[in-house]
Amino acid sequence: MKLKKVYLAVIVAVFVAGITCSAIAEENNKIDLKLKLQTGQKFKTTITTEQQMQQNIQGRAMDVNTVQTMEMFSEVLEIDSNNIAKIKMTYGDMKMKMVSPQQGSFEYDSANPDPNATAGNPQLELMQSMWTSLKGISITMNVDSQGKAKGYEGFEEMLDAMTAKMTEKDPNAGAMTKELLKNFCNEDSMENTNNGMYGYFPDGPVAVGDMWDSITSLGANNFPIDIDVTCILKDVNDGIATIDTMAKIDMGTGEGKVIEQNGMKMNMLMTGVMNGYNKIDTKTGWLIESEVKHSMNGSMKMDPMPQMPEGMTIPMKIEGTTKVKSEPII
Repeated sequence: MKLKKVYLAVIVAVFVAGITCSAIAEENNKIDLKLKLQTGQKFKTTITTEQQMQQNIQGRAMDVNTVQTMEMFSEVLEIDSNNIAKIKMTYGDMKMKMVSPQQGSFEYDSANPDPNATAGNPQLELMQSMWTSLKGISITMNVDSQGKAKGYEGFEEMLDAMTAKMTEKDPNAGAMTKELLKNFCNEDSMENTNNGMYGYFPDGPVAVGDMWDSITSLGANNFPIDIDVTCILKDVNDGIATIDTMAKIDMGTGEGKVIEQNGMKMNMLMTGVMNGYNKIDTKTGWLIESEVKHSMNGSMKMDPMPQMPEGMTIPMKIEGTTKVKSEPII
């Protein structure tokens, strides 16, 4: 991979989950960025995302502002002979505050859920039910020393738990919801997300100031996002490596990304940028701090259908910040 000596600022997202990979060995003032974990290590990660979304639906503003916090507990179960780490990730508490000037506000806290908060709103009731069920659920990820995902386990069990209450009330509705969730939460989407966050490390050793490029994809099957990332090793100080990045985001140019859901076809035409930083503990190779800002503009175009003969175009603007904090569990 060609290295360049230029300063640029940073990215890497998360819509989620949040571990990263990078252990450092010096060689002629260069370092080799890799994952280096040990069996039995445990970490607690807190991910906070603030996002503002502006939409215009048939001349009406539909703005939604959200603040979401999620805890994730990770445990290294084993390291095999090929340096593949098996990591068990368990969902902890989640909080969300959603405010819309047009629709009011909604707050959720899995540690103390309010059963009356969603009364009379089936969509919010479903959302709260799924979040409450997600707490304590685990999935297992296999990841190599370069941060590349090598498989997951536990998705079916997670989806079953998330739709259990709905299935009790209406088996057909539960089955339909589970199939819908598979479009957004499956092994392929998680692998793309993980590779996008942690698979951008250089192929060889780099020095402070070196820069490298990576093109990857994020998002679920229904909302693929192409990301062209530029990374730079900003500094290594007191056992902490800082990687700055900048990325161009593309959800569709020209005809856009074609999305089909329940017989309805849509085109997503969204572009934007992401920038931020990652701080890595060089001893454990674990992400200890990250902040990423994103900004996207574009529109969603819905094709004509019997219920909507003329189709619809919805202009959209999305801005937000994702912060990650992680610490070892002793």
